[in-house]
This record gives sequence, C-alpha cells and structure tokens, in this order.
Amino acid sequence: MGMIISAFKSMSVKDVLAHIEENRLDMIGKIWQRNYFERVIRNEQDLENIRTYIRNNPVNWDQDDENPKRIRRK
Repeated sequence: MGMIISAFKSMSVKDVLAHIEENRLDMIGKIWQRNYFERVIRNEQDLENIRTYIRNNPVNWDQDDENPKRIRRK
C-alpha cells in the first residue's frame, strides 16, 4: 500500500508543480503531509462516513488546529 500512496503523491505533485509554474503562482507550504492515515473500509456505513468527512473537510478547515491562518483564542 505504501508504494501505491508514494506513487500517487509523486504523480500528483508533478501535476501541481506544473500548474503552479504555468500559472506563475507562488507556492506556500507543502503539498502533502508527511505520512498518511490508512483505514480499512468494512461496510457501506464506513464508506459513507469517509465520504462525509471528505466533503466537509474544506468547510472545517477554518477551524482546524493545523490551519496556519486560524485565529486561536485562549
């Protein structure tokens, strides 16, 4: 599985970097996080939970602790 993920990341990074260069965009930060979270999808409910997470991920980014632009209140 690790080899598949590595190959996917490598191919997608090449595409992203080409897009950045073609459009003369500034690149800030990393494209991929260092590791990945592997999960076995055992049934339809697991699959639906993961789909929901993926759909909501951009919406939740504003409140994510790893978002460098998030305003943190103590």
